[in-house]
Amino acid sequence: MTVTLHVPKPDTAQRRAAAAVIRGHGRPSGRTAGGWIADKIGLRQCVILCDFCVSKFNPRKVGYELYRRTTMNAFCDDCGKHSLHAAAFIHSAFHDAVGDERRIPGKGRWARIR
Repeated sequence: MTVTLHVPKPDTAQRRAAAAVIRGHGRPSGRTAGGWIADKIGLRQCVILCDFCVSKFNPRKVGYELYRRTTMNAFCDDCGKHSLHAAAFIHSAFHDAVGDERRIPGKGRWARIR
């Protein structure tokens, strides 16, 4: 009978980062993108889309808004590709907790005279 020795690999920051990327990105295989996004909307989770897929999503129709005015480095929830210019959308109910400042209605070019 032979002896097998299992030597654990050292836990480094690079290994932890690689493990997090593999575990936590995107929809399961065999799942359609529309169903995955609809489930995320039903649970009021953040939806992250790349600049190609963002035109397919209508955030106002489902009660979502743009999280930040800047872009982010993330994986797209629709196509699963990595994007340097992804846009994040949050549910409008979470705006007061984590969103940007709201624009004051009635200011600007199309303001109604009261």
